[in-house]
Amino acid sequence: MPGSLDRYLLRSFLVRAAAITGALAALLALFDVLANADDVVGGSGRIVVALLAYVGLRLPEILVLVLPLSALLATLATFATLVTTNEMVAVRAAGISIYRVTFALLTGAVVLAGVHIWFADTVLPATSSRLALWEARDYGGLPPRRRPSRAPAWFTVGDALVEVGASSLDGRNLRDITVIRRDPEGRMTAYIRAERARYLGDRWLLEQVHRVPVNGAARPDVPRMRLALPVTPARFAALGERPGALSLSEIARLARNPDLGGRPARVYHVWLQRKFAHAAGALVMVLLAAPLGLQHARRNRLMLGSVAAIGAGFLYFVAERLLLALGETGALPATMAVWAPAVVFSMLALWLLLRYEG
Repeated sequence: MPGSLDRYLLRSFLVRAAAITGALAALLALFDVLANADDVVGGSGRIVVALLAYVGLRLPEILVLVLPLSALLATLATFATLVTTNEMVAVRAAGISIYRVTFALLTGAVVLAGVHIWFADTVLPATSSRLALWEARDYGGLPPRRRPSRAPAWFTVGDALVEVGASSLDGRNLRDITVIRRDPEGRMTAYIRAERARYLGDRWLLEQVHRVPVNGAARPDVPRMRLALPVTPARFAALGERPGALSLSEIARLARNPDLGGRPARVYHVWLQRKFAHAAGALVMVLLAAPLGLQHARRNRLMLGSVAAIGAGFLYFVAERLLLALGETGALPATMAVWAPAVVFSMLALWLLLRYEG
């Protein structure tokens, strides 16, 4: 059963983490709006509404990005308060080890990691894909109210009605296509069905084409047909190729069937494990800051410990990005590329903790 100290530490950590997350997210959102305000405002006549909509769609991605860093800063703030107010002296005098204090903060980090995974799997895919589609429209009007599907059921393209059953993430490969052409009076002139379609240059190559008779004129089926449609693959790539725009179930499906996404299977395995590893970064950040709790309440040592912890956190994020790129290119196995930074930095932090405590 957790005692009063554990509940106090957990509450202090979570309150600070929430405040730091809000402050960092607001600051980064402000910088992001300033960098993209011209594009957002230029595509919409409703300036304030468009900017607020942009911030609302961008904020979830920023929150997911800053949560691990918030865990680091919240741990530093909690330990700094314990040290400077001599609460740590009282804790140690009561015979409580730094391991118990660290474990209480790790419990808070587990809560943050759970929130991170839930947020990245439910909220972020919807907002990221809506923002991507709005950006593809040059921020015209307001963003779509719902998460766009990868292949809309029916839509109009020039003089044709087009239905697409499924699409790759880049929009260059389609399945189950139906094309109905019409004359200027709206009468049907052609009815075409195809199992697959590929985008080649400025035309679509339909495969396994079945042409339905129209107005009594029968046309034979053909294995391939080139069709000129004024639509590019971007029209079908509403969900984009960013990991944030995909949920865990979607990435897992693409990892099992990489042909649907147009990328090697290893990329989707990296993205899938990255969803969990990024959330686990909150636990690593707590461990990196834990040795600070062993510092005495002298400002120079406290400041030095804080700078060292922040520097270690920065190196962790750099190593994480570097190995992630190596994993996507196939230079490293997916598991090693995703989890190596967390394992190495956690072991280093535990070694420091054992050495200082001993």
